[in-house]
Order: sequence, then structure tokens, then C-alpha cells
Amino acid sequence: MPSIYAILISMLAIILAHILSRFDMPKQYKKFQSLDGLRGMAALFVFIHHAAIWYGYKTSGIWAEPSSNLYTHFGQGGVIIFFMLTGFLFWGKISGTKQTNWIKLYSSRVMRIMPLYLFSAILLIAVAYYCTPFAQHVFHLHDYTTILLFRGTPDLFGIHNTWIINAAVTWTLTYEWMFYGALPIMSVVAHPASLKTKTLVLSAVYGSLIYIAFTKYQLHSHFLLLFALGILTYEVYVASFAKRIRQFMSGVYGSLLVIALSLTLILHYHSGYSTPAELLYFIIFLTIASGNTLFGILASQALMKLGEISYSIYLLQGVVLYTIFQIGNPPIHGLPLYWLVVGATLLLLMLLSNFTYLFIERPFIDRAPSLAFKLQSFWNRNIKPVTS
Repeated sequence: MPSIYAILISMLAIILAHILSRFDMPKQYKKFQSLDGLRGMAALFVFIHHAAIWYGYKTSGIWAEPSSNLYTHFGQGGVIIFFMLTGFLFWGKISGTKQTNWIKLYSSRVMRIMPLYLFSAILLIAVAYYCTPFAQHVFHLHDYTTILLFRGTPDLFGIHNTWIINAAVTWTLTYEWMFYGALPIMSVVAHPASLKTKTLVLSAVYGSLIYIAFTKYQLHSHFLLLFALGILTYEVYVASFAKRIRQFMSGVYGSLLVIALSLTLILHYHSGYSTPAELLYFIIFLTIASGNTLFGILASQALMKLGEISYSIYLLQGVVLYTIFQIGNPPIHGLPLYWLVVGATLLLLMLLSNFTYLFIERPFIDRAPSLAFKLQSFWNRNIKPVTS
């Protein structure tokens, strides 16, 4: 599949994001500005990845990774970046303070993740309901608890492979919550500690997580190591010995390095889920975390807007693509027409994502401090410390 379509869709997304930013200016985060832009780019790339998969699905009936290395890396690279971002940012949260306010941290995570997740789950159920005859509309409580607990997408109302409706994007949230759950244990060494102590404790924590992931939940345990690469990136980011490395990476040579490594990945690795490829992604992420904006692209107003609505883009893209290509079933006569429809789908997705960000995500994000205060007050009043 020619790369020109990916370039055109990316340009369209940037133009649309720039227009949206004129109506609602995205918040500016000076400290990690390049990472906010990177988050937006990753969400866009995952959408292009799924759009390419849909072309194969509509023409062959098989849901599979694209044959093109570029379109495969768009999806897998986006996930890798998301996991490294989480490791980097949340290790920074617990290592940047002497005592972490866990009630505040978890309140913010719940208010950030759950409202839109529930909205996307309702959309998934509604689409499945619409696509099946009335006689099949049997509700099983187990199916909905499975969805709510991030245990996957069961077949609803007799639809085989219901997960295609949302492109199974919610699988990453299972890993995210496993990482969040381990943060209190990891915080033991988040503050100044010897390298040996940090290595031993983090190894023990990750060994336990991998054991649980592999034996209890049948998860791919190596994805958890991507969070560790995010943690390593933060340690390099704050290390005094790495000051010159960060200065080098934040400049023009760093941008050229990102381009060179990206081309290496696309030309020589069909999958991003291998140790050599993930190490190359680590260097790319480290370069951008050091402040590199890829000649200013990642710090542009358009990419900031994409970053702001990236969670909505990520969670809702599957439902929108399914609605257009499976329910709408537009005629597909060659790649140009197909990608023209993808462009229209992207427009719809971005408008919807901007709406859900403004009216679902942001209101709950703004209420997170209030929730944390109420929970803290309840804790202080009712949970008494044990005294001898």
C-alpha cells in the first residue's frame, strides 16, 4: 500500500487539528511539549493503521496486520510510544515528590480514563445491538462486567468477533492499569536510592507483574517492559551526567537521528514488537523526551490539539471505522477512492473526538481535584491509623 496515502491523511489531520485549535486553544505544557505532540501523532498513526487493516478486511474478509511495514509500524509504534509515555510521565510523578498523594493520583486516573471509556463501551454495545435482530438481544451480565474490568470484548448478541467494532483498542488499558497498580510498590525506590537497590526492587516488581500477566490473564508480558523503558528514559532525562546527551538530542542532529531510526524501522523491521525494534523506538522516544520537536512540528498548535484529543481519537476510531465501512458499506473501487472515504471518516472522527473531549473528558478531568479532596476528607475522618 503506497505511503502517499499515509502522508495525505496525516496532512489532512494536521489541517483539521489546526482549524479546531482556532476555536478552542489547546493547553500548553512547556515542560513536555514535544511529548504532547508525540501523543497526538501516535493516535493519528494508530487510526491510519486501522484504516489500512479495514481495506484488507473489506477486500479479503481477513482481519490482519497490513503487509506494508509502514502501516504496520503506525499501529505497533503508536502503542509502544503510549506505553513508554505512561512509564515516563508516571515515574516522574512519583519520583518528583517526597510523598506521593495516592488518592489524588488514582482519582485523576479514574476521572481521566473511565468516563470516556464508559462512553466508548456504550457506543460499542449500541452498534452491536443495532447490527443484530431483535430476537438475539439477550443481555448477559458477565459480558458487561468483562468489558468494565478491561478483560476484553466478548461476543455480544451473537456477533462473532465483536471486538472488530472497536478494533480491540481497549486491550492496552489492561496493561496501563497493571502499571498503575504497581506504582505504590515501585515508589519505594522512586526517591534517591542506590542504582543497585533500584534495580533489585524494580526487577522484583516487574518479575511479579510478568508472572501475573502470563499466568493469570494470558497477557503478553513483554509489553510491560515498555513501561520500564519509559522509566529508564525519565532517569536519563533527570541525570546530570546526561546533560550533553540531552542537548545533542534536542537539536537538529537529534531530529535527523529520529528520521534515520524511523526509516531503519520501516525498511528493515516488519514488526515493532521485537527487542531490536523496541530499542530503536526507545532511542526515538528518548530523543523526543529530551525536548526535540522534529523541527518544531511536535510543538505546533495543530499537534498540541491532536495530543489533547488523542485519547478520544484512540478509543473511538474503531467504532467510527466500523460504522462507516461495515454499516455504511461504501463502494470500494481502488485505493484512491478508499482513502478518500478514509479522509471523510477522519473528519468525522476528529469532530466527534473534539466534542467528547470538551463535554466528557475535560469536565471530569476538572472535577478530579474535587473528588480527591472528598476522598481525602473521608479517609481522614473515617480511617483511623492503628496505634499501640
